[in-house]
Amino acid sequence: MLVQEFLDRATGKPILNSEFSHDDINYRQSILDLFEQIHEAVRCEHSPAEAWILADAILSENAAGPIVECGVFKGGMTTKLSHLCRSTGRELYVCDSFLGLLAG
Repeated sequence: MLVQEFLDRATGKPILNSEFSHDDINYRQSILDLFEQIHEAVRCEHSPAEAWILADAILSENAAGPIVECGVFKGGMTTKLSHLCRSTGRELYVCDSFLGLLAG
């Protein structure tokens, strides 16, 4: 997903419990800016596009309930998800073994 696609998919719906007072397109731009800063500061195994796709799904679905991340690596996606969860009023549960994937 390209940046412009992420912005174009803005729904115009208010974000629940949002700390942002501006419209959805501006919110999405702020998410892109924040994600870029996080991606530069923390080693991430996901691509920026993968984070945008996940953010788009979270923002586009009118679903309730927590978000669960399984497998954390260095915490880049966790940081991104925590910002999305805070602004949408959802809980984030983070699960990791801290052992990595074990062979056989």
